[in-house]
Amino acid sequence: MIVVAFVSSPSHLFPIALEIAAQADEFTEAAIGKIKRYRAAFGATPAQADLAVALLQHLDHIKGVLVHAGGRLAVDQDAVAATLGCFVASHAGGGVAHYCRKTIEIRDPEAEHRGMLDLDYQAAPRYELPCARSLQSGFTPDVKAGDIDKQIQAQAAREGCDWRPNFFATKWRKVK
Repeated sequence: MIVVAFVSSPSHLFPIALEIAAQADEFTEAAIGKIKRYRAAFGATPAQADLAVALLQHLDHIKGVLVHAGGRLAVDQDAVAATLGCFVASHAGGGVAHYCRKTIEIRDPEAEHRGMLDLDYQAAPRYELPCARSLQSGFTPDVKAGDIDKQIQAQAAREGCDWRPNFFATKWRKVK
């Protein structure tokens, strides 16, 4: 899920970061000349995600840190930490179904107007979308376009959270 690569540092937080990294599902250490390079690969579990967040927090001001999320180099480490926090929270309490999914109304002003003129008004259709976080930026899929899966996937990529293990763009449905 997440791979963090970093080099040794004189920071007082570095020994703690090293202890956290050693708890990753995979941890390697290699010397490149005089510099020691470390690599911690964290699995797709809430416990591993918690460790990854802690490591990122301890490496926050250390130079030479690279983070790969979902196989891609992540530019914004804070966004990665926020996404990991969302992943952990989704497994607590009510679970993924209650935390992640959100039901919204998708209004079609033209259809509403026609319905009012015909005295056949129907409420706006409701859709359950797989990621409440992607809706925080005001995203609403264009139902008429017919490619809702791709729109949801693209929005998650824009939000930087399409790599989460519990994200599936195809898990949307029309609510009756």
